[in-house]
Amino acid sequence: MDSREFNILYDRLRRAEARLRYLSMAWMVAVPALVVLAVAMGHAHSQPVQLKARELQIVDSSGRTRLALYAASDGTPRIVLAGGTGLPRVTLGVGSDGEARLNFYDVGGRPRVGLGVDMDGAPWLKFLDADRRPRLDVGTASDGASWVRFFDAAQVSRASLEAASGGASALVLDDADGNRRVGLDVARDGSPRIAVTDARGHDLFSTP
Repeated sequence: MDSREFNILYDRLRRAEARLRYLSMAWMVAVPALVVLAVAMGHAHSQPVQLKARELQIVDSSGRTRLALYAASDGTPRIVLAGGTGLPRVTLGVGSDGEARLNFYDVGGRPRVGLGVDMDGAPWLKFLDADRRPRLDVGTASDGASWVRFFDAAQVSRASLEAASGGASALVLDDADGNRRVGLDVARDGSPRIAVTDARGHDLFSTP
């Protein structure tokens, strides 16, 4: 073996020794770290997973709040989903009266659709116009009665379809003053009746 081959072999042995030394040092650091991590994970697994706060906000890349979870001053819970302008688009909460509510808003932050369930378990659904006035109301009472009501801009009921818990049903058309003018009723025994009245409630036409 000449000096050139010897130098090549020597360099290879030196690099191999350096690699072995680095590997040994890495293991000396990694093994204790793995032990500590395993103990920490076992300890964390044995602890209850909880996050307690009065308010939690999720923001977008521009720092705008897009999701907020909080307890209101009266202690009732709220969830708010906001649009790109920061105005609410969807809210979910439970009122102080125990009524659960889900509301949908337009891009201007105005409530347009609301639905909920009251303390008696009766569900309801409302549609509002841009001025926040109810225009359509759908509901079911705790006794089983149900209805659909249409309102004008003055919030006067102009048409309604109702089904009573006792079995009767009715279709009613009202004037701008809320007076019943046309009614189609079906009694519990199945007998129908049609009535057309004037503003004072006097029959103009009825059958039977």
